Amino acid sequence: MSATKRKANSTLPTKRSNKKSKSSSQVSQDAASVPIPAPEGELFQRGGADVLTPLERKQIRAKATQDALFEEESDRQYHGLSDSEGEPIERNDEADDNSAKPKVKKHKSSSIPTHERTSRPSKIDGLSYKRMRKGMLVLGCITRISKKDVTLALPNNLTGFAPLSSISGAIRRQLEEAEMQSSDEEDNEQRTDNHINLSRYLRVGQYLRASVLSSDDSSKKHIRLSTVPRDVNVGIKSEDLQQHVVVQGEVSSIEDHGAIIDLGLASGKAVAFISSTELGDLKLSSLEIGMPILCSVSSSNTNEKVVQLSADPKRFKAQNCVKSTTNVESLLPGTAIELMVHESTAHGIRGKMMDLVDVTSDIVHSGQLSSQATENTSPESGKKTRARVIFAKEENGHRHLGVSILPHILSLESSRSSDLDSSATATDSLPTGSIIDEMKIIKVIPSRGLLLDVGVEQLPGFAHISRISDKRVKELSATTDQWREGSVHRGRITGFNPIDGVFLVSLENGILELPFLGLDDARPGQIVQGIVSKFKSINGEIGGVVLEITDSVSGLVPANHLSDVQLQFPEKKFKIGSAIKARVLSIDPDQRRLTLTCKKTLLNSKADIWSSYSDVHIGSQSPGIIVTFLPSGALVEFYNRLKGFLPISEMSESFIRDPKEHFRIGQAINLRAISINPDERRLVVSCRQDTELTDGTEQLLEKLQVGLLVSGKVSEKLADEFVLDIDNTSIKAILPISHLVDGSDAKCAQAAKRIRVEQTLQELAILVLNKSKRYIRLTKRASLVKALSLQKIPSTLDSLIPGEEVTGFVKNITSIGVFVQFANSLTGLLHKTQITGESRNAEQFGLHRNQTITARVLSVDPDQQRFFLTQKVEPQDTANKIAKPNDSNDTAALVNPIDGASTSFKLGQLTKAKIIAVKDTQLNVQLADGVQGRIDISQVFDTWKQIKNKKHPLRSYQKGQLVNVKILGIHDAKNHKFLPLTHRRGNAVFELTAKPSDQVENTVPRLVLADMKTDDTHLCFVNNVRSDHLWVNISTEIRGRIDVLDLTENAQEMEDLAKHFPIGCAIQARVVKVDKAENHLDLTAFSSEKIRPQTIEDIVIGQTVSGRISKILDKLVIVQISELLSAAIHICDLEDDFSIADPRALRIRQAVTAVVTGLDKERKDVWLSKRPSKLHSHPVTVQDPELYNLSEVHLNDVRRGFVKNITDQGLFVSLSRTLTAFIRVSELSDQFLKNWKDKFALHQLVKGKVISVNASADQIQLSLKESVVDANYTAPLQFEDFAVGKIYHGRVRKVEDYGVFVVLDKSKNISGLCHKSQLADGAISSPKDLYEEGDSVKVKILKIDKDSKRINLGMKASYLTGKDSTVDDNASIEMNGAAADGISIEDNDSSLEIDGGVKIEVPRQGHQETTDMPVLTTRTLNQKTQGLDLGGFDWSGGLADQQSDEEMLDLEEQRPDSKKRKSGTAAIQVDRTGDLDTNGAQSVSDFERLLMGQPNSSFLWLSYMAFHLQLSEVEKARQVAERALRTINNESKATQDEVLNIWIGFLNLENSYGDDDTIDEVFKRACVYSNPQEVYTRLASIYIQSDKQEKANTLFEEMIKKFSSEPGIWQNYASFLFDVVGDTEKARALLPRAMQSLPASTHIDIATKFAQLEFKSTHGDSERGRTIFEGLIENFPKRLDLWNVLLDLEIKAGSKDQVRQLFDRIVSGKIKPQKAKFFFKKWLQYEEKEGDAKSQEKVKAIAAEFVRKHEETKN
Repeated sequence: MSATKRKANSTLPTKRSNKKSKSSSQVSQDAASVPIPAPEGELFQRGGADVLTPLERKQIRAKATQDALFEEESDRQYHGLSDSEGEPIERNDEADDNSAKPKVKKHKSSSIPTHERTSRPSKIDGLSYKRMRKGMLVLGCITRISKKDVTLALPNNLTGFAPLSSISGAIRRQLEEAEMQSSDEEDNEQRTDNHINLSRYLRVGQYLRASVLSSDDSSKKHIRLSTVPRDVNVGIKSEDLQQHVVVQGEVSSIEDHGAIIDLGLASGKAVAFISSTELGDLKLSSLEIGMPILCSVSSSNTNEKVVQLSADPKRFKAQNCVKSTTNVESLLPGTAIELMVHESTAHGIRGKMMDLVDVTSDIVHSGQLSSQATENTSPESGKKTRARVIFAKEENGHRHLGVSILPHILSLESSRSSDLDSSATATDSLPTGSIIDEMKIIKVIPSRGLLLDVGVEQLPGFAHISRISDKRVKELSATTDQWREGSVHRGRITGFNPIDGVFLVSLENGILELPFLGLDDARPGQIVQGIVSKFKSINGEIGGVVLEITDSVSGLVPANHLSDVQLQFPEKKFKIGSAIKARVLSIDPDQRRLTLTCKKTLLNSKADIWSSYSDVHIGSQSPGIIVTFLPSGALVEFYNRLKGFLPISEMSESFIRDPKEHFRIGQAINLRAISINPDERRLVVSCRQDTELTDGTEQLLEKLQVGLLVSGKVSEKLADEFVLDIDNTSIKAILPISHLVDGSDAKCAQAAKRIRVEQTLQELAILVLNKSKRYIRLTKRASLVKALSLQKIPSTLDSLIPGEEVTGFVKNITSIGVFVQFANSLTGLLHKTQITGESRNAEQFGLHRNQTITARVLSVDPDQQRFFLTQKVEPQDTANKIAKPNDSNDTAALVNPIDGASTSFKLGQLTKAKIIAVKDTQLNVQLADGVQGRIDISQVFDTWKQIKNKKHPLRSYQKGQLVNVKILGIHDAKNHKFLPLTHRRGNAVFELTAKPSDQVENTVPRLVLADMKTDDTHLCFVNNVRSDHLWVNISTEIRGRIDVLDLTENAQEMEDLAKHFPIGCAIQARVVKVDKAENHLDLTAFSSEKIRPQTIEDIVIGQTVSGRISKILDKLVIVQISELLSAAIHICDLEDDFSIADPRALRIRQAVTAVVTGLDKERKDVWLSKRPSKLHSHPVTVQDPELYNLSEVHLNDVRRGFVKNITDQGLFVSLSRTLTAFIRVSELSDQFLKNWKDKFALHQLVKGKVISVNASADQIQLSLKESVVDANYTAPLQFEDFAVGKIYHGRVRKVEDYGVFVVLDKSKNISGLCHKSQLADGAISSPKDLYEEGDSVKVKILKIDKDSKRINLGMKASYLTGKDSTVDDNASIEMNGAAADGISIEDNDSSLEIDGGVKIEVPRQGHQETTDMPVLTTRTLNQKTQGLDLGGFDWSGGLADQQSDEEMLDLEEQRPDSKKRKSGTAAIQVDRTGDLDTNGAQSVSDFERLLMGQPNSSFLWLSYMAFHLQLSEVEKARQVAERALRTINNESKATQDEVLNIWIGFLNLENSYGDDDTIDEVFKRACVYSNPQEVYTRLASIYIQSDKQEKANTLFEEMIKKFSSEPGIWQNYASFLFDVVGDTEKARALLPRAMQSLPASTHIDIATKFAQLEFKSTHGDSERGRTIFEGLIENFPKRLDLWNVLLDLEIKAGSKDQVRQLFDRIVSGKIKPQKAKFFFKKWLQYEEKEGDAKSQEKVKAIAAEFVRKHEETKN
């Protein structure tokens, strides 16, 4: 259609645009006179001919009448802005019916001509949900990208979703191909991963044109969009591609200098190309095939065959607009146009483009909602302006464009404030859900809403009239009501639309009170209140609880987060409709999933919230959940799935061998961060006490040194060593049993038997000390202790002097000599040639391991960090004598005294001192140059008030401060006393006082023990902290003791004295006892008015007391309250829940607080209760209430208690401390218990129902029968329930010569006899050869004699197989008997063939992982290729497990050459004609003779090289290597391996003794003459073993380029990065690189290997590994080997829930019986090992159900 014709066709709307609204009667009249447009092709009609039929004219008039009526209705509506649901903001006319008529009358009386009123143009409307039609085109901005769809913000606060299949044509084709491939079952192994990561194709903030696919008319108002070029470029032809026309295309091909773009045009074959220089923010390397891009045509030359496009933001400026076009249908959203403004009102702009197309801009996009908007903001009528099309639609057969003149739309940039960074978005400055206390109303739009200032420049907020109050607001006024302009209100941001550039605001109180509006504004760790809405079921069990937080947000509380302990009946605590408090655990925006926790440990925690690495700081604490156990520790999870590693060494202060014995999966524990690396995503935590906060412990650790004598209390006794607490502190040390006494190992073992836990050992010397790792090893050998005191045991290589005599102990004995170890694991070699006397030829040189030995230092090699010893006598040499220091007592005159005047010092002299160091218990000062002094803390303060910091009094003093002091004497550091000045010797230290009261001339106060009087109060300072008392100083000479029970009543303070009473802490203490004879002083921190209970007379019932545990029995805990008073806590009074009442969980000396519940002064018995319900004032859940009287026990009560006694008549059970119940043997079980006493133990917790209460006899009887206790009990099978021909399961009760008696399962002890003739199809000699008592069997009932109550059974195989063999549903199902056609699970085959020829080995005993892969870790590399062994010499003394040279030679003689043995030729015999001694080759001639017999033995050549290296003859070793390479025949496969061994040894040699050039030279030669891939791999192993990680990494990078098609290389590199380097990000980045390089047939295997690394590596993430496996399984569900690999990994990880869910998924899918057999057997084996009888029964039931369904399918 030409432009002229289109103009003519626009006559109808143009004429109507000048009319006003009229009444209905007028509308019908005018509608008849509406001019009819001429048909296309006849602009001017001749002869009055009418081309329209009467029916067509009638239809046009009806349409015009309808439009006119519609316009009249629009006068009663406010239009322009949409509300939060995408609907137009309209005035509610229900209350305004009376106001409608006056408006009509006003129009009638208007002076406007009638024909103008009838031609009123169409209203200025924006988009709304109801106006969205299929095929409509809109401009959108991406706000969110998920795995399945893309969210686009549309004009007028609408939101649309583009599904994955509607993004681009290329992506759609990928999905179609993947769908076709998934249905192809023939070539299932060759499928590729079809997961599409949309974030590689799109980005948030990107503008795209979209086509409406559908707008479902539902409450959700879901708008489905398409961004496929074919759908969004509708109407554009090739000739329409003029300059500045905006089109949308997708990348179809990527070239060197740009990309080819597919525009999807319906007509024409235009080729579009975008240059790399026109990509704008994009890069050519970031382009993907199928990526949609909104482009502008940059070249308008119609003669060119290629259309040039641009995505540069500069091309989208407003001045680059389309001013004319030949096809109005090419004006699509995103195109900038120039329009003529016809009308500009407060509600928007109306105009035309080229006088052809109607153009409108609503109130939002005309800029009326801008905070700076004024009456003159909009363009003036009659002028042209530039705008960008945001939607296009057809209206009454005419095209209509919606445009925007907002600046960010004109430039297609993100809407942001001018004060924000260029990379920041509006939601970064004001996230959704933010509450703003002060929002100022800047404009009131009556009947629509409020425009508010939200504090972001150029971005206002808008509150719809329905969102400003919880009550209905009918009308708004700018001056009268509370919502007037300028008023301030509190509001909440509910959203932001980047297209409209407006924040959406709600002022409703209901919205303000919500914890959050959506998942986007929820915070991990946030406490919320929710209503229980439903339970989530998993496999028939409660898998979690769904809480409804708000109307639109719900969260899931998983089953393991319902409580700190596992709930047996969660539905009782979490009732539907009940309000529950929870804490946000994690948020998954992609899956729209909110996970909550109700664990009290997390809910009540006040610690920091760790949800990202930025939240974690060294030393900060937070609770975490144990998710899995690793060999070296445990993996813990924090908020938002943040994971950390808890090493075994950080789990406890004491030694832990197996963490599973102390912790459980799902347990919440408080953790402390000790190491964090956000770049490597590594977090290491600890649950040990922060010892750095314990000043006393830290100070003691600093004082420790090698050789220091300490005492230690045995805290743990292990097989080979003791764990001790040094000096009653938390510092742990190891004392090996072999270091208890001098003598043999048997003597040490005998001494170890006499040592018990809690025993204190004296005279222990520190042998090894590593302060950084807190590792201390002690010795009690008298010889070593003495040598340490004499400093004859060296600890460093630098301290060794040749000729010096040293003492150590034998670490190891080898054929070449004796390794001797000294302090700090310093090890030297005593070569056998340096051993004197007959010992040289004795067995093991006459020595044994750990024996004390004395020798002399022969030589020291600092370069190699080794030294040699000798026992030979050293000649006299005076050159090495060391001069001792001069002990001269000469003194010199004072130099530079601090007071400036003193020339000497005397007793009682007043002077000044300068503080040079501030310690916890003293001030070190300087009196003059070279003259030091000391001020004890007891000589600083006179009164308690003078001390500002009671815990650290001396911190008020600073280094360099001058203080007034008086000289008291000379400090004796050895005896902790001060002496008179006459005792001054050497560099003496003066004892001083700085007390203000002492600053008087010639008075020297000396407070002595004789001055101490009972009840006197003194100022004391802590000098030493023990576990049960404190040592305090009153003065420099008086020291007292305060018992912990006289120190505090706070149990927490008693538990950690060092923390609450650190060294130097000030205490006001009262003298209790003075023993002058023993020089002993006892003090108490309690005043005379507040006295701790000392005797039973001071105790009353209900009183709260504190004490320390002195003894722990099975049912009692003894607590020491004072020196003369003890009390007991019964096991029933430990906890309110008997299941957690365990006296063994307590420890000796532990501080406890309890309440007195019983008192017997005659017997002097005091009973305490430690129940939380007695100690705490707040309500506590009581599982087992206290029982004191018989009246509190009622019939049919279910009670729990502890077994008190076991007699022949039954059990006595303690229900409380005072009540005991009796259980008869007949009431113990529903089943017959042959040896019932074996089923119960003393203090075992049991649960029973009260069946009798005899108040007169004071007796209570219980029943433990399940039928009595359990209300849901199912009665056992009776005799009448059995039928002939049925198959049941049972257990052998008795075996006789004539047959077997079998008790049938789930019956009331009903048994039957299987005669000897019915045991097997063949003859048997004796039933006792086949069965034993207790065996599980399957039997078939052959006969039932109801009169005699006898049952005859049969166990022949022919009875139990076949179609008629059905197991009764009431009977238990044993897996070894669940046999059916095609699923005989009890199969002797140890392997099973499944799809693809993959053979899976079936573990026969226990669980054995079958999917181990050959990863190249340090350990496996060492196993694959041993480095060059330097003659068996290991400077760490680690040759204990290696064989001697003689043994290796014997082994070499016995080891046949595999290649020759296969070919049948005899192995070469070792030439023993030479005169070799029993220790093998010891000289060059020995090696030469051996090599004559075995010239191709790489072992001999390497030993020869090691022999030279032992003698430091490196060059000769190189010559031997060259000889070996020339000598060994390199023709056969066997000899090629021998040559390779030589090359590896050569590389080891150069790595240890050469430089980079020499090793590079040998490496290049080795690659030429041997397999280069193997040489590369071996060299990488050498680098790893020698800790040269950078070189190993560089070598691996070369390997993946050189051998890129080898999967093992990629796998080994990944293992190196995971296990050795710990660079998980780099390791994970290898997988996509490997996929690109490796053949498609290896993709599944390599992905599997990488997933396994995530599980097995300590740096891996098991969740990421599961994700990889889930992706593989989703794409290859029939690859059962993948299921099996994942299953093995989960079993090893130890997550029982994960394992069981995985088993259930496998057997629930489509699986063949033969394959199901394998997994059922494996499942049952797992449950037998990890589960219980109930879980095993469940597996058997599932197997039986599978059998039944399979049979039904077959039939």
